[in-house]
Amino acid sequence: MLKALTSILVFNYFFFVSDTALANLIGNFKVSKKATKVSQRRTIGTGSRSKCIPSITSANGIELLVPNLSVAHQTISENPSLYLYFRANESVSVAFTLIDPATPQPLVEKRIKIEEPGIKKISLPLDIKLKSNNVYLWYIAIPCKNTPQYYQTVLNAGIERVNIAPSIATKLSNATSNLEKIEIYNANGLWYETIDLVVQDTPEQEVNTFLGHNIFFKHLKVEKDI
Repeated sequence: MLKALTSILVFNYFFFVSDTALANLIGNFKVSKKATKVSQRRTIGTGSRSKCIPSITSANGIELLVPNLSVAHQTISENPSLYLYFRANESVSVAFTLIDPATPQPLVEKRIKIEEPGIKKISLPLDIKLKSNNVYLWYIAIPCKNTPQYYQTVLNAGIERVNIAPSIATKLSNATSNLEKIEIYNANGLWYETIDLVVQDTPEQEVNTFLGHNIFFKHLKVEKDI
């Protein structure tokens, strides 16, 4: 079933990206001007298939933790972690897929069972190594409650591994705190490093100072590595 889903996922994903760097999910996160624009869907829409009983009834019940701007958000890691936020009270088993659009087969396909609200970390298999300067697409497919072979909706985002600039590497090596590293990642469009440090490694007081009143203000703990 996942293979059938994959066949319909990759289409019309790459566009021209403007020079606009928007304030996004975390503070004043600055998207790289060189980022490749892709189609992105972070949250469930208001509609669903006519015969589909939604597994997640709330439109804001699940969210991919990526910035609002529809680009392939960047990382310097060859094996980054991905995150989503689950608000719903329902228990649901979603389908996670990672795709390299240049290859016919998905890199990762697995089922993820989510049973509690909170921030959820998706760890890629250790043998998955993202190539530099390559755009990948990742998906969370939410099944219909009455017909699990069909999907209520498919959320998606992009990821691109880039080479770290020597000047940024120097700043990171000289940083004396995780907050300082977050600010460096944040200012240079390295989303997946930013979110990883924010969620996992930064003291709560520093996180609150940096993030203010966004989604992470009251939800700082990774409840389950999926």
